[in-house]
Amino acid sequence: MNLSSNGQVIGAATKDLALRFHELQNTWRDAKSREFEDRFLFHLSSSVDRALPAFEQLQKLLTKAREDCE
Repeated sequence: MNLSSNGQVIGAATKDLALRFHELQNTWRDAKSREFEDRFLFHLSSSVDRALPAFEQLQKLLTKAREDCE
């Protein structure tokens, strides 16, 4: 299990979702579209951005714990 690479996958998937949503906005431009972006995408992106360093730190701690147990 590598938390760092899992964090990278989550980050990439979040960016892909944002890109696809912005492409969709070429045809979906109403109040519900703005609401969806404000309520979900904005918060998701900011939450993932804050979580990515934690994945790295947790991976370092797990690696150290494994080394200490050997």
